[in-house]
Amino acid sequence: MKRWSAYELKKMDDVLFAICVLNERKDGLPNPYTPLSQKLSQTVKTLENVRNNMQGAEPNEVTTRDNRLAGGYILLSTYATLTDEEAMALRDTDETPEAVIAIKEQFLEEWIKPEYSSPDEFLGEYTFDTIAGLSAEAELHGVLAFEYREDLDDPFLFPATCPDDAMLAFADFLSGKLQENCYTEASKYLDCLFSF
Repeated sequence: MKRWSAYELKKMDDVLFAICVLNERKDGLPNPYTPLSQKLSQTVKTLENVRNNMQGAEPNEVTTRDNRLAGGYILLSTYATLTDEEAMALRDTDETPEAVIAIKEQFLEEWIKPEYSSPDEFLGEYTFDTIAGLSAEAELHGVLAFEYREDLDDPFLFPATCPDDAMLAFADFLSGKLQENCYTEASKYLDCLFSF
Protein backbone atom coordinates (compact mmCIF):
# COMPACT_ATOMS: atom_id res chain seq x y z
CA MET A 1 0.00 0.00 0.00
CA LYS A 2 1.26 3.48 -0.91
CA ARG A 3 2.67 5.64 1.86
CA TRP A 4 1.40 9.20 1.38
CA SER A 5 3.48 12.18 2.39
CA ALA A 6 1.90 15.20 4.05
CA TYR A 7 2.87 17.29 1.01
CA GLU A 8 1.11 14.92 -1.40
CA LEU A 9 -2.05 14.87 0.71
CA LYS A 10 -2.15 18.66 0.91
CA LYS A 11 -1.96 19.01 -2.88
CA MET A 12 -4.77 16.52 -3.55
CA ASP A 13 -8.51 17.15 -3.27
CA ASP A 14 -10.74 14.61 -1.52
CA VAL A 15 -12.33 13.15 -4.65
CA LEU A 16 -8.98 12.62 -6.37
CA PHE A 17 -7.60 11.03 -3.21
CA ALA A 18 -10.53 8.60 -3.13
CA ILE A 19 -9.97 7.75 -6.82
CA CYS A 20 -6.28 7.03 -6.23
CA VAL A 21 -6.96 4.85 -3.18
CA LEU A 22 -9.65 2.86 -5.01
CA ASN A 23 -7.39 2.37 -8.05
CA GLU A 24 -4.61 1.21 -5.75
CA ARG A 25 -6.97 -1.33 -4.17
CA LYS A 26 -8.21 -2.49 -7.57
CA ASP A 27 -4.66 -2.87 -8.96
CA GLY A 28 -3.82 -5.08 -6.00
CA LEU A 29 -6.49 -7.63 -6.89
CA PRO A 30 -5.27 -10.73 -8.78
CA ASN A 31 -8.35 -10.96 -11.01
CA PRO A 32 -9.87 -7.85 -12.68
CA TYR A 33 -13.16 -9.70 -13.26
CA THR A 34 -14.14 -10.37 -9.67
CA PRO A 35 -17.27 -8.62 -8.35
CA LEU A 36 -15.11 -6.45 -6.07
CA SER A 37 -12.85 -5.38 -8.93
CA GLN A 38 -15.85 -4.55 -11.10
CA LYS A 39 -17.43 -2.54 -8.29
CA LEU A 40 -14.20 -0.63 -7.70
CA SER A 41 -14.00 0.23 -11.42
CA GLN A 42 -17.61 1.41 -11.40
CA THR A 43 -17.05 3.55 -8.30
CA VAL A 44 -13.93 5.13 -9.80
CA LYS A 45 -15.92 6.09 -12.91
CA THR A 46 -18.63 7.64 -10.75
CA LEU A 47 -16.08 9.65 -8.80
CA GLU A 48 -14.36 10.76 -12.03
CA ASN A 49 -17.72 12.08 -13.27
CA VAL A 50 -18.23 13.90 -9.97
CA ARG A 51 -14.75 15.41 -10.25
CA ASN A 52 -15.32 16.48 -13.86
CA ASN A 53 -18.54 18.20 -12.81
CA MET A 54 -16.71 19.95 -9.99
CA GLN A 55 -14.06 21.20 -12.41
CA GLY A 56 -16.80 22.56 -14.66
CA ALA A 57 -18.05 24.80 -11.85
CA GLU A 58 -18.23 28.56 -12.20
CA PRO A 59 -14.85 30.21 -11.54
CA ASN A 60 -16.12 32.08 -8.49
CA GLU A 61 -17.08 28.90 -6.65
CA VAL A 62 -14.60 28.01 -3.95
CA THR A 63 -13.27 24.45 -4.26
CA THR A 64 -10.90 22.44 -2.09
CA ARG A 65 -8.04 22.81 -4.55
CA ASP A 66 -5.23 24.97 -3.26
CA ASN A 67 -4.62 27.76 -5.79
CA ARG A 68 -1.21 28.66 -4.41
CA LEU A 69 2.00 27.56 -6.10
CA ALA A 70 5.65 27.50 -5.08
CA GLY A 71 7.54 30.76 -5.46
CA GLY A 72 4.68 32.88 -4.14
CA TYR A 73 2.40 32.45 -7.16
CA ILE A 74 -1.34 31.96 -7.29
CA LEU A 75 -3.55 30.39 -9.99
CA LEU A 76 -6.57 32.19 -11.43
CA SER A 77 -9.05 30.87 -14.00
CA THR A 78 -9.73 33.18 -16.91
CA TYR A 79 -10.35 33.31 -20.66
CA ALA A 80 -7.43 31.99 -22.70
CA THR A 81 -5.10 34.30 -24.55
CA LEU A 82 -5.26 33.31 -28.23
CA THR A 83 -2.70 33.76 -30.97
CA ASP A 84 -3.97 35.24 -34.25
CA GLU A 85 -3.99 31.76 -35.79
CA GLU A 86 -5.94 30.27 -32.88
CA ALA A 87 -8.46 33.10 -32.94
CA MET A 88 -8.96 32.58 -36.67
CA ALA A 89 -9.42 28.81 -36.25
CA LEU A 90 -12.01 29.37 -33.49
CA ARG A 91 -13.88 32.26 -35.13
CA ASP A 92 -16.97 30.14 -35.90
CA THR A 93 -17.37 28.72 -32.40
CA ASP A 94 -19.40 30.22 -29.58
CA GLU A 95 -17.10 28.88 -26.87
CA THR A 96 -14.14 30.89 -25.65
CA PRO A 97 -11.34 28.61 -24.42
CA GLU A 98 -10.48 28.89 -20.74
CA ALA A 99 -7.10 29.00 -19.07
CA VAL A 100 -5.37 29.39 -15.75
CA ILE A 101 -2.70 32.00 -15.17
CA ALA A 102 -0.01 31.94 -12.50
CA ILE A 103 0.82 35.38 -11.13
CA LYS A 104 2.59 36.63 -8.03
CA GLU A 105 0.19 36.65 -5.10
CA GLN A 106 1.75 39.87 -3.80
CA PHE A 107 0.92 41.59 -7.09
CA LEU A 108 -2.66 40.31 -6.91
CA GLU A 109 -3.01 41.64 -3.35
CA GLU A 110 -2.22 45.16 -4.59
CA TRP A 111 -4.25 44.79 -7.79
CA ILE A 112 -7.51 43.90 -5.98
CA LYS A 113 -7.40 46.80 -3.50
CA PRO A 114 -9.54 48.46 -2.23
CA GLU A 115 -12.47 46.24 -3.30
CA TYR A 116 -11.13 43.09 -1.61
CA SER A 117 -9.27 42.71 1.65
CA SER A 118 -7.42 39.51 0.71
CA PRO A 119 -6.78 37.13 -2.18
CA ASP A 120 -8.93 34.50 -0.44
CA GLU A 121 -11.93 36.85 -0.46
CA PHE A 122 -11.23 37.69 -4.09
CA LEU A 123 -10.96 34.00 -5.09
CA GLY A 124 -14.43 33.39 -3.68
CA GLU A 125 -16.08 36.17 -5.69
CA TYR A 126 -14.24 37.04 -8.89
CA THR A 127 -15.48 36.33 -12.43
CA PHE A 128 -13.59 36.11 -15.69
CA ASP A 129 -14.72 39.62 -16.58
CA THR A 130 -13.32 40.92 -13.28
CA ILE A 131 -9.79 39.99 -14.30
CA ALA A 132 -9.92 40.99 -17.97
CA GLY A 133 -6.46 42.29 -18.83
CA LEU A 134 -4.84 41.01 -15.63
CA SER A 135 -2.60 38.55 -17.49
CA ALA A 136 -1.20 41.28 -19.76
CA GLU A 137 -0.73 43.64 -16.82
CA ALA A 138 1.04 40.94 -14.79
CA GLU A 139 3.36 40.21 -17.71
CA LEU A 140 4.12 43.93 -18.07
CA HIS A 141 5.14 44.05 -14.40
CA GLY A 142 7.22 40.85 -14.67
CA VAL A 143 5.03 38.81 -12.31
CA LEU A 144 3.42 36.31 -14.73
CA ALA A 145 4.89 32.79 -14.61
CA PHE A 146 2.78 31.08 -17.29
CA GLU A 147 -0.68 30.59 -18.81
CA TYR A 148 -2.07 27.07 -19.18
CA ARG A 149 -4.73 26.51 -21.87
CA GLU A 150 -5.73 22.87 -21.49
CA ASP A 151 -8.03 22.64 -24.53
CA LEU A 152 -5.62 24.12 -27.07
CA ASP A 153 -2.93 22.36 -29.12
CA ASP A 154 -0.18 24.49 -27.56
CA PRO A 155 -1.30 24.49 -23.92
CA PHE A 156 1.43 26.61 -22.30
CA LEU A 157 2.19 30.26 -22.96
CA PHE A 158 5.19 31.86 -21.26
CA PRO A 159 6.00 35.56 -21.02
CA ALA A 160 8.92 36.96 -23.03
CA THR A 161 10.92 37.21 -19.80
CA CYS A 162 10.09 34.90 -16.92
CA PRO A 163 10.75 35.88 -13.32
CA ASP A 164 13.57 33.96 -11.63
CA ASP A 165 11.18 31.91 -9.49
CA ALA A 166 8.65 31.20 -12.25
CA MET A 167 10.07 27.72 -12.81
CA LEU A 168 9.22 26.80 -9.22
CA ALA A 169 5.57 27.66 -9.92
CA PHE A 170 5.69 25.78 -13.23
CA ALA A 171 7.18 22.65 -11.62
CA ASP A 172 4.64 22.83 -8.79
CA PHE A 173 1.80 23.08 -11.33
CA LEU A 174 3.12 20.11 -13.32
CA SER A 175 3.42 18.13 -10.10
CA GLY A 176 -0.24 18.83 -9.37
CA LYS A 177 -1.22 17.71 -12.88
CA LEU A 178 0.69 14.45 -12.41
CA GLN A 179 -1.08 13.87 -9.10
CA GLU A 180 -4.47 14.58 -10.67
CA ASN A 181 -3.75 11.73 -13.07
CA CYS A 182 -2.48 9.48 -10.23
CA TYR A 183 1.18 9.61 -11.36
CA THR A 184 2.27 10.20 -7.80
CA GLU A 185 5.73 8.66 -8.20
CA ALA A 186 6.59 11.01 -11.08
CA SER A 187 5.18 13.89 -9.05
CA LYS A 188 7.62 13.15 -6.23
CA TYR A 189 10.60 13.85 -8.48
CA LEU A 190 9.30 17.32 -9.25
CA ASP A 191 8.48 17.92 -5.60
CA CYS A 192 12.17 17.43 -4.81
CA LEU A 193 12.75 20.85 -6.37
CA PHE A 194 11.05 22.46 -3.38
CA SER A 195 13.32 20.86 -0.79
CA PHE A 196 16.41 22.95 -1.54
